[in-house]
Amino acid sequence: MGSAPPPLSLRLGDDGRRALEEIARRRGVTRAEAARQAIAETAERERRRAGLAGEVRALMRDPDYLREAREVAALMEDLRGRVVRGDVHAITLARGRGHVQHGGRYGVVVQADDLLALSTIVVCPTSRSAPPASFHPDITVGEEPTRVLCEMVGAVDARALGEQVAHLTVDEARAVDEALLLVLGLA
Repeated sequence: MGSAPPPLSLRLGDDGRRALEEIARRRGVTRAEAARQAIAETAERERRRAGLAGEVRALMRDPDYLREAREVAALMEDLRGRVVRGDVHAITLARGRGHVQHGGRYGVVVQADDLLALSTIVVCPTSRSAPPASFHPDITVGEEPTRVLCEMVGAVDARALGEQVAHLTVDEARAVDEALLLVLGLA
């Protein structure tokens, strides 16, 4: 049996210590175990993120996919120029059942830039009348305050994106990311 690695000392600061204590409390583990889990989870996320580029390379070797992706990319370039994560576009959502949002509104592009060559784009719709919630971050489109409905994240056909009307600020993008982590249970 090998020897245990030497202990590691971290200076977390007050915010980091409080966050670690909250994680440990929620998970019912010690702070040391919570720190080990957080490090392992971060390493796994980074590994998966690095794997995205490999998956895209594999798709780019598929001639049918490549042909469709080039058609979609050319159409998007002709209509709007380059789409990037954080862009806010006019979109029209089909009528669904229940409380699902529909009709003309804006959508925030939340898909990773590396995957924007796909034929669908993941967006979160917006609403000027949605109530405040931890998963409804505030953004400004033009001069109008609006909320991003992160719980309604979904894919739309790339060809259905309308005019780009805004791009998220750094703070707005961070708030959308945090809301998506919460909604998708990744936090």
